Amino acid sequence: MKKHISFLFSVLFIVSIIASAVVNVSALDVIRGKSGDYEYKVYDGKYAELTEFVSKETIGGTYYIPSKIDGYTVRYLGYRLFSENDVPADKVVIPDTVTEIDNAAFEHYVGDDGPFGSRLREIVIPSGVSRIGEYAFAHCVNLKSVTLPGTLRSLGEGAFIDCTKLKSVTINEGLDTIPKYAFEGCTSLESINHLNGVFAVLEYAFFDCPKLKSLSVNEYTAFTKYSCGYKYSDDTKIRKKVKQKDFKLNITSSNSFEKYASNHAALGTAGKDYGIFCNYLTKSSEKKDIKLHCGLSFKIKIDGKYATKWKSTNPKVVKVTSSGKVTALKKGTVTLKATLADGSKYSRDMTVFEDPRLKKESVSVKVGKTKTVKISGKAFGVNNVYKNTKIAKITSKTSAKKLTVNGLKRGSTTLKVKVNGKTLKLKVKVV
Repeated sequence: MKKHISFLFSVLFIVSIIASAVVNVSALDVIRGKSGDYEYKVYDGKYAELTEFVSKETIGGTYYIPSKIDGYTVRYLGYRLFSENDVPADKVVIPDTVTEIDNAAFEHYVGDDGPFGSRLREIVIPSGVSRIGEYAFAHCVNLKSVTLPGTLRSLGEGAFIDCTKLKSVTINEGLDTIPKYAFEGCTSLESINHLNGVFAVLEYAFFDCPKLKSLSVNEYTAFTKYSCGYKYSDDTKIRKKVKQKDFKLNITSSNSFEKYASNHAALGTAGKDYGIFCNYLTKSSEKKDIKLHCGLSFKIKIDGKYATKWKSTNPKVVKVTSSGKVTALKKGTVTLKATLADGSKYSRDMTVFEDPRLKKESVSVKVGKTKTVKISGKAFGVNNVYKNTKIAKITSKTSAKKLTVNGLKRGSTTLKVKVNGKTLKLKVKVV
């Protein structure tokens, strides 16, 4: 019995030694240190995270963040790294060893006695950075341009919020989501390049960016609530600074944007809180009088406005859907009326021309030969569909206003030609 107890105590003693060793090893995994301008942590014995910028020196010009500190490779720029003491220069170059820029790393607030925001004017973000955290460059009010590398996979919420002098952003392929508040309040922002790889633009991403005139996205890009637009205010100074007419945002390759805009998701709701001031379609029909052929449909579009409701004064001549799809039914003249998102009214006259017809309704053609038959009548466009037979066929292009009839073998037949939605019949005798 004593032997068993002695053996048990021996086992427990050995286990306690092993546990103590494990704890000690774990504690040694993270090394903390201070060197020059920085305090830092070391992970896995070789990768450093800069945790605090402690220097108060201002050097101006260009400042290079070190790629090594006390022999350790700098891989991470830590949480609020420059938030207490501002960056020491107008231009900062991040080393190519860095893979992550943590939350609020360059965000900066200055007290009541100093200016609001960082002095940072230019930032060089190297290829290899895969993550930029939330509010990483928030309130960098002097930052003028930024290029995000193709290695970037995650951009944090509000990453560049209120960078009021930021004029251009280049996003290389790799990033698939523009997060909430990413560029909100970037009132000088004029261009965003290379958004074709982006599949989602989230809430307030480009909110209050009145100088941003266009976004080029892929056809699957989804825009969510309030992703574009700006806040409407009763303050006359703000209203003069950013007027409704000044905010016209063209979205190209934008099937999804049109879909979201149609139910107010992308641009918010009309009224005193938020304005809907985006030009959500890229093409316009600004001519006062629209001339259309019977059977033809198209989507009516207005530059700088979004129509919430459409109405035709004579639906038997022209019908129009709530989204602005117009279809000409028969010859006549109507007025299309729209209620716009800002409450104003808009109207457009529309004339529908006579139906297309064939100059000849019957034709004779020899086997192996051709005959030409013209389509008459004014048309907004021509879109032919042919139904041929074994006796004769039409070989013209679908956009042709002259039909080429080929005789295949002797006999009589009727060919059908559908022109702009109307079916025409041509009797053909092959001899």
